[in-house]
Amino acid sequence: MKPWKLVLVIGLIVAWTACKKKDEAQAGAGSGGGGGGSAVAASAGLELEAHSMEFGYSQFHDSRRMVFKIEAQIPKGWKMMTEGESAKMMNTFMPAPKEGETPNLFTGSSVTISATCNGQCLKDQLVEQLSAMGKQRLEMQGEGAKLLQDGELQPGVLAFVVEKTTGESKLYNVGVTHIIPGQDSAVLCEALLQGEQAALWEGIRDACVGLRITAVDPLVGEERAKQELANLANCPASSSVKYTPKEPNPAEDPVFESVQAVRAEASQPGSVSIYLSGVPMADRDEFRNKELQPGQGVLNLGLYFNGEGEILSGKYPMAGDGPTASAGVRIAGGTTLTVSGGAESYVEVIARTPDRICGRINLVDNWRTITGEFVADILPTR
Repeated sequence: MKPWKLVLVIGLIVAWTACKKKDEAQAGAGSGGGGGGSAVAASAGLELEAHSMEFGYSQFHDSRRMVFKIEAQIPKGWKMMTEGESAKMMNTFMPAPKEGETPNLFTGSSVTISATCNGQCLKDQLVEQLSAMGKQRLEMQGEGAKLLQDGELQPGVLAFVVEKTTGESKLYNVGVTHIIPGQDSAVLCEALLQGEQAALWEGIRDACVGLRITAVDPLVGEERAKQELANLANCPASSSVKYTPKEPNPAEDPVFESVQAVRAEASQPGSVSIYLSGVPMADRDEFRNKELQPGQGVLNLGLYFNGEGEILSGKYPMAGDGPTASAGVRIAGGTTLTVSGGAESYVEVIARTPDRICGRINLVDNWRTITGEFVADILPTR
């Protein structure tokens, strides 16, 4: 390995490790101004050029593999220094070294873009965790450092600026975090600017704010995701179930006068469970275990892709080698009546987005016919 690459790799590892340890410190969220002081004006001559990058990450709540597709503006002439597998997690750019110089994260300037959580990847904790970054970086810079900026710039975009003065020199640690709706991870654009690049901090901060980010599920694709979102306009206004037994048995047959509660869950790609209850249900456990009285029932639907893929709009038959559906009706006494539908039976999905699903039910076997519609928010199982 070339000497300068060795120094850079060591610098990247040490700097990344230091940042990660601070990220996991789980400091409290900070917002508001950083205490005044005159800032160095951004260079009017800053030139930027476009770079595209992709980072894979996992959704904790449903074990889904996702990709952030990012379009970024980086100072012109800066080189991407991250190599190998690390480039799938982060891209670090540094000014092209002058003759005889060795790139070094500790003595040079850099811009790094990465997927991050600043702690455990849980979307309901992201804002709190990511808001702590400014104060964490202030602590890292130590004596002579102060916060010039720390807080929300616009919905879903947080920014901090740490200025450190050493003698007559100034160093700037700039960070902009983009929180994408529905995602367990965020995108961080962070710069460390010193020497002649210190004057660029405002322009680079603004370039970080301007990142264009798309969260993509590779199993669905961008175009299909857009179509599913448009399909939501065709969803029914509410859920309904009609249960018709071929040989009535009042002691056993459930009566769905109306659907009082509905729940949909996705614990992993390629699988969705839907529950429609004729009586009120408060939580996940009640849909599964609440004791039912004669005449009451819960319709349980399962949709399965049977391979690598996702549950999207389309018809799901009760049998076959491809994507299929299953159904059962939980009744009084803890019994579940299995619906063994034939060729006439199917569950049709009208629309499926990460957060919502709707469709129609047509189930026919030797003992009953079940028809209806469903619409529900999709909830995580953990």
